[in-house]
Amino acid sequence: MVDNLAYTYTGNQLTGLSESVRTAPSNDIYAPGSAESGSYGYDANGNLLNDSRRSLIIDYNVLNLVSEVRTGGTVTAAYT
Repeated sequence: MVDNLAYTYTGNQLTGLSESVRTAPSNDIYAPGSAESGSYGYDANGNLLNDSRRSLIIDYNVLNLVSEVRTGGTVTAAYT
């Protein structure tokens, strides 16, 4: 089995993800050492701010557009 995921939602926002069958770290899309269940943060506009399983942080500009994406503290994308 590749993945067996269980999603939890509050309204239309993903609030939890758990995986009962974890793949080997070399094949895992998630950050090494991440928890088997993830947590997600959103702003007042419903934008995803962080994903704990991927060590992902997303910043938005005043127009509500993505301005920067960081993974593990490293900027992986920046938009101007």
